[in-house]
Amino acid sequence: MMAEERRERIAAALVQRGSMSIADITAQVGCSVATARRDLDTLARLGQVRRSRGGAMATPTPPTASAAPGGPLVGGASPGRATRRSAEPDPFALIKGRIARAAADLVMAGDSVGLSGGTTTLEVARCLRGRSLGLVTNALDIARELASAPGASAPGVRVVLIGGVLNADMDELVGPLAEDMLARIRVDTLFLSVDGVSAEAGATIIGDLEAPVVRAFAARARRVVIVADQRKIGRTAVIQVLPLVAVEILVTDAGPSPAREAIEGAGVRVIAV
Repeated sequence: MMAEERRERIAAALVQRGSMSIADITAQVGCSVATARRDLDTLARLGQVRRSRGGAMATPTPPTASAAPGGPLVGGASPGRATRRSAEPDPFALIKGRIARAAADLVMAGDSVGLSGGTTTLEVARCLRGRSLGLVTNALDIARELASAPGASAPGVRVVLIGGVLNADMDELVGPLAEDMLARIRVDTLFLSVDGVSAEAGATIIGDLEAPVVRAFAARARRVVIVADQRKIGRTAVIQVLPLVAVEILVTDAGPSPAREAIEGAGVRVIAV
């Protein structure tokens, strides 16, 4: 494991667990005690963690959701689907980039691709910019990203923005107009960002305005691919948008765990990055 990836995993584990001892960290990433200490020193210099006696703690951030690891998300924005208005740096940006690149590799030239709103799907859009594809989204930030790409107007590149009522908090177009337009569209692959995914509850999100649009999108897709970092695996948000039977692939950085194994056992192919 490269040093950068190892530090990403340590930082991600600390965000999820709050604090960890050196022994916890060596078990988590399979490194020596000396390496774990050096990594924590580096992360502390970057402001991503706080050193403590015998380990480290996650850097405090403003609360965005009421959630325990593996438990339900009951309100606010999830750790990975904060509103597009937030200017805070995303500590999971590198991980989301890796997930996005692996997801983009699933797309063939000439495919039609759907992109739901979300910070990870925005990264997927960046990986697909300028490729010969049909791209469909209801997210304004994703549409802007695709439209600004070099070659966005080249032959074979087509970007479709679904109309609807603006949900300003999420920078997305929702409502019956969006659902009606989706009924006239087909995509080969839908990339879906979620607040939680588990064998028991399937794909879940917090936003009640988004949910009908996500379901309509999925109904028009040949396959659904969830892109989700390890914080989402085994979590359950308040609104189910899809059962796992409707999901073909999960792309994630999550390592082996009972929650991931249960998702695989339900028939979902897991691509781990």
